[in-house]
Amino acid sequence: MKKILIVLAMLSLIYTGCATSETSTGTKDITAPDTIGIDTGVVIGEDTTVNHNYGPKDYYDLGYSHYTNKEYDLAVNMLKKAIADSSDFISAYILLSHTYEGMGLNDAAKKTLLDAKRKSPNNPEIYYSLGRLYYDMGEYSKADEMYYNAIKADSTYAYAYLGLGLDCQMRNEKKKSIDFYRKAYKLDPKNEEVAIAYSKSLLELGKYNDAIPILEWLSSQHPRDLQIKLNLGDAYSGAKKYDKALVIFKQLAVSMPKYAPIYTRIAQAYQNLKQYNSAKKYYEKAIEVNPKSEPAYYLYAQMYIEKLKNFTKAKLILDRAEKVNPNSAAVPVLRGDIYLYKAGKTSSYSTAIKTLKKAIAYYKIGLSKNDPSWSNYANSRIRYANKRIKFYTQKIEGY
Repeated sequence: MKKILIVLAMLSLIYTGCATSETSTGTKDITAPDTIGIDTGVVIGEDTTVNHNYGPKDYYDLGYSHYTNKEYDLAVNMLKKAIADSSDFISAYILLSHTYEGMGLNDAAKKTLLDAKRKSPNNPEIYYSLGRLYYDMGEYSKADEMYYNAIKADSTYAYAYLGLGLDCQMRNEKKKSIDFYRKAYKLDPKNEEVAIAYSKSLLELGKYNDAIPILEWLSSQHPRDLQIKLNLGDAYSGAKKYDKALVIFKQLAVSMPKYAPIYTRIAQAYQNLKQYNSAKKYYEKAIEVNPKSEPAYYLYAQMYIEKLKNFTKAKLILDRAEKVNPNSAAVPVLRGDIYLYKAGKTSSYSTAIKTLKKAIAYYKIGLSKNDPSWSNYANSRIRYANKRIKFYTQKIEGY
């Protein structure tokens, strides 16, 4: 009952954007989760501490309402009444443990769950709740043990696999995490928490075509959820379904007119469709909305370097980017790309070698900025430039 409570805390960690990247496949959390509540049938202002001949379920519902409103003391009072009236009311034990955890009383939360386990030793939800609690307490091996105990109690209990997947993801064990998410999804494909975690993991691993049907279903269930829609647009873009991506991104631009990464995504989609004039328009729009949006400048410059071979225009864009961030690693690295591409257009081997050496000098400046996000790229470019220098040198020497 109300199992969504169990996973909200951990799901929030993986659903907030795999960072704040503005690339076409990155995601950023742009919405807050809806408040979850129920209609308790209680009149506003009613004194819920007075006995109105309520039964255990009534007390539970009152406790749940107080819990969702973070009125933890009142929630504890109601849930204890529910348990006093029905000592085998396992959902009340579980919600009481979450309430204690919300109050920072982890020992009380654990004791409550252990009491529940004695009442119902084969209840997988109890083991799952213990696993989540142990994880929050930093006792990861015990958390995994509890999830496996949940599976022993019920091998079809999807939340146990979800818990194992979340644990693996937090430990950056991406392959293991997606295997657990896949298992959970097969067991319960209509479970939204599982679908969110699984689709997010698929996006991170670049499995866009697998993510699309899941995200389409989630979007149909929550048509106003901007984060799900953003993820769906990114999945379309990653799968090279740029027309569909454009539809999604333009809808989001209406909802979030001041969110620069949306315009960057639109520009990239047009660029991939070779509609460069439209791409230029939206790169400029991204910069207009947020003049400090560095990725917009870099992607814009790359289009002029790699696709349009207009190096003069690319230099101007990089000059603008440098004013935004004088210590940028990307600016010198992309200036290196200008010379790398120039070298490929020259008919003189000696000129090509000189041009490639200039490119390497810029790549080394970029490396000196110690930005890990550009270091691998710069090093790969240096290796390529050195290979070309060796090739041109051999040509000059008559090999």
